[in-house]
Amino acid sequence: MISKKENRKSIFIIVPRLAGGGQERIAIQTAEILSKNYQVMLIIFSNKDKVYDTFLPVINLDLPSRKGIIGKIFTQLQRSFQLARLKRKYEPIISYSIGNTANLTNILSFTDRNVKNIVSIRGYANIKKSLMDKFVYKNADEIVVISKKMKEQLCNLYSFTEDKTEVIYNGIDTKTISEKSQIYLPNLFLPKTDRIVTAGRLTDVKGYRQLLKSFVRLKSTYSNVSLLILGEGPNKNDLIELARELNIEKSVYFLGFLDNLYSVFRQSDIFILNSINEGFGNVIIEAMSCDLPVVVSSCLSGPSEIIGAETYNINKASFCKYGVLVPCFESDFSEENEKEIEIANALLSLLSDRKLKEHYQKASAERKEVFSKEIYAVCIEKYFKQFI
Repeated sequence: MISKKENRKSIFIIVPRLAGGGQERIAIQTAEILSKNYQVMLIIFSNKDKVYDTFLPVINLDLPSRKGIIGKIFTQLQRSFQLARLKRKYEPIISYSIGNTANLTNILSFTDRNVKNIVSIRGYANIKKSLMDKFVYKNADEIVVISKKMKEQLCNLYSFTEDKTEVIYNGIDTKTISEKSQIYLPNLFLPKTDRIVTAGRLTDVKGYRQLLKSFVRLKSTYSNVSLLILGEGPNKNDLIELARELNIEKSVYFLGFLDNLYSVFRQSDIFILNSINEGFGNVIIEAMSCDLPVVVSSCLSGPSEIIGAETYNINKASFCKYGVLVPCFESDFSEENEKEIEIANALLSLLSDRKLKEHYQKASAERKEVFSKEIYAVCIEKYFKQFI
């Protein structure tokens, strides 16, 4: 446990849980980077679905979300009260929250201590016009976003955020990912075909239904291909049933959550992310770290920035500097046949043209270094240092 009597200045990193998501991973990564020079404590609201571990001290408020409006309000007030108590006890110089729920708790935890409250927005869809968000951003000392497009949207909605908003790209441990990708998983069966792989939580926002429909079109012209889906989520059973309805169940493999998904990446031919929206898209960099050519949707945030898209047609595929940008669907349930065709054709181009595929493999190897953990460490340390 951190002691406020130690000489090093204290920092709080607040995240709702340590589940297996992107914001949880970046919370731990940020905390461990900063721990070299500061006392850092991770504060979470619940230990439910814990995946990540850390050597740093973790305080669990043990206040998971409740059902119903009254329950949610009561839980939020409890969290804020407990966080305020911790701020008074440990006197952090910075309280840095990650994600909307943590941001609200951070701002509501009023204290007379001299603490700088910094909030971090992780998803493009989370930037919207609301009185609650305006309250959070107005009272935050600083705001961190993870893509230029997110800052643009935030400042358009709330002009007062312009001078206190910083873009800091997520950092990916590209070296470790590359090493892990070389490890063979003996008990994992992979089809002896060309392989397209995708990964993420099985929810509407990730666009898996639309991906399955696009894959049907690809199969009609290129039969020797399989789709590998890595991840778990509430839509899994519905997606398995949809694959059956589309008669592609023998070519679609739901591999679940793997500790080392990078081994599967390394053994695949193309990575695709068909999200309806994203804050950044960490998994794109992870795929690049395994030398995979990447195909990503033109959702309004990180993916297009990652692959170096300068301009693009929202209804057509674009072969950009570091990857292929395909049209983004309006929702996972919309009927947009032309976009399905564009995605199928983009995948077909990479599968059937060896030189094109090799070109984008090399592009991935080059681009991944811009988003490395080492670059992120330099950026986040420099950012925090100005306030201490």
